[in-house]
Parts: sequence; C-alpha cells; structure tokens
Amino acid sequence: MNNKLNLIKIIALIAVVVVIGVVIGTWGGKRGTAPPQQSALPGTEPSTATPTTPTPRPEIPRPSAPATGTQAVPPAAAPAVVAAGSTPLNVITNWEEKVEEILGTDEPEAVKAKQMLEIFPRLTAEGQTEAAQHLANLTEDQDFAPLGAILTDAAMPEEVLEVIMADLMNRPNTVKLPLLLEVAKLETHPNAEEARDLLELFLEEDYGTDWAQWQSQIQVWLQENPD
Repeated sequence: MNNKLNLIKIIALIAVVVVIGVVIGTWGGKRGTAPPQQSALPGTEPSTATPTTPTPRPEIPRPSAPATGTQAVPPAAAPAVVAAGSTPLNVITNWEEKVEEILGTDEPEAVKAKQMLEIFPRLTAEGQTEAAQHLANLTEDQDFAPLGAILTDAAMPEEVLEVIMADLMNRPNTVKLPLLLEVAKLETHPNAEEARDLLELFLEEDYGTDWAQWQSQIQVWLQENPD
C-alpha cells in the first residue's frame, strides 16, 4: 500500500516538473519574439522593419547678396539715350517746308513772325539760324522783345546770336542800347565783350563791370540822343 502511494507521488511530481518546464519555455519564447507589426491598410504592402535613411532634399541655390550691402532692386527701365549732336524727339525735321509754308501765306508780316516764333524752339540749330534771319526781316521795332529774349539766351547757337546781334544794330537806340547792356552782363555770352565795346563806343566811357553806372549813363545818353 505504501509503495502504491509513493508511486503516485512520484508521478505527480514528474507532472508538476513537466508543467513548470512548459510554462517556462512558453514565457521565454514570448520574450524573444519581435512585437507584432501594425497591420497595413487594405491594398498596401506592409512596411519592412529595417529603418531607412531619409533622402536629402535638393538644396535650392540662393542669390548672393549685393557687394554694397544694400538690397538688390529691379533695374529701372533705361531712359532713351540721345546721342551727342542729336535733336529732341519733337524736333521739326522738315523745317525747310515749315518755314516756306509760313512765308508763302498771305498773312501779315506780324502774323508770320508770330508763327515763326512758335516753331522756333523745335527747330534744329540750322533751322533756327534760318528762322532768325526771317524773323529779323518780319519783326517791327516795337515787337522786338521776343528777339531780344533770344539774343540774351547764352545757350543759343552762336550763329543765331550773330544774326540777331547784327539786326539789333539797325534798331532804334532805345531798343539797341538796353539790350547791349543785358548781353554785356552775361559773362558766358559769346557776344558779351562785343556788346560792352559797342556801349563804350556810344557813351565814350568805360565803366567796367559797374552795371548800375552803365544803366544810369545809358538813360542820360538816350535823353540827349533821342531817336
């Protein structure tokens, strides 16, 4: 009887050892198994477990900063360049025809002179010289003021100034001497020295650059020498 009980205890002990071994084996297997991957969406391939290096994005070249340290600005539209010796865009290129057209009308000379003065600023230097000659013939003494304005413009072509200066010498003294004084005052005027010499010839005195004295003596001389 005792032998039978001992046999039962041995069998039970063996069973317990086997069960413990199975449990230990199962637990160890679970620890060595990789965690399950997340299920892929339907219709897609499951991703591999191997990590990959991300592909670097291409570097976008940056514009270099201006050498002066200031921000670059878009270039402004280049203005129209006028070559040396050229004329303004609104110049009258067929000035010969325009001058002839004015002279060929039946208008009074005063009207022709006015029309000639209107186109004068838009003529070439050659055209202005030609127009100045006609203006000298068309302009009456009492209407000489516009020609006087041209004469006292030192920037005018010298040929134009010569034409009007020559015509001025045929005008009354009351027109002539005051304009000669204005020209003499302009140091950059091509005819400044000539105008001063003429004043000295008329007044028989040289007052240098004392323009107030010149003005005073011209008034006295004109009173003594009326036209």
